[in-house]
Amino acid sequence: MKRNIILFALIIIFTISYWLTTTIIYESKPDAITDLEYEQKQVNEKYITAQILSQSLNRVYDLFDKNMASNSSDQKNEVASMPFLNSLTDIMDKLELKVLEIKPDKKEKKGKYTRIPYDLEFECEFTKFGKFITELESNERLIIIDEFTMKNGIERLNSSRSKDQLQNQLIKMRIYTVTLNKNRG
Repeated sequence: MKRNIILFALIIIFTISYWLTTTIIYESKPDAITDLEYEQKQVNEKYITAQILSQSLNRVYDLFDKNMASNSSDQKNEVASMPFLNSLTDIMDKLELKVLEIKPDKKEKKGKYTRIPYDLEFECEFTKFGKFITELESNERLIIIDEFTMKNGIERLNSSRSKDQLQNQLIKMRIYTVTLNKNRG
């Protein structure tokens, strides 16, 4: 009987010690861990946002850097800039546009920037024209599409004899490259 009492007392002591350990020592830890997980999630979201903003600002910096002229005799301020014309013809070749004319015009200085117009005339399908516009938008130079005309009237049906002639559109465009000029002051 004495052994049963000792065994019963030990069971009660272990049960009480287990209960005290879980309520006093371990119970506050999951709350602290949950709070830290929440804080970590918020900090990670702020970090990801900062990374996205940093990448966007790097792109903006690169855009300004590639379109900034240090002086008026900079190559970017030249009419018929060869790097731009090479880039433009590469895009047109890649998209298989039938180039009829690329004609640079006189540059226009307006305040802190210079616009250089280019008149383009080419033939292509409408989907390739959309891809061409997308390529111009993603170019490293600042490009303004001033206007474009596409002859797609009923008179084309009467004059066209083949399916290829109907699919290809005659497109005339006027685009500008924009160069930012540094202020001297």
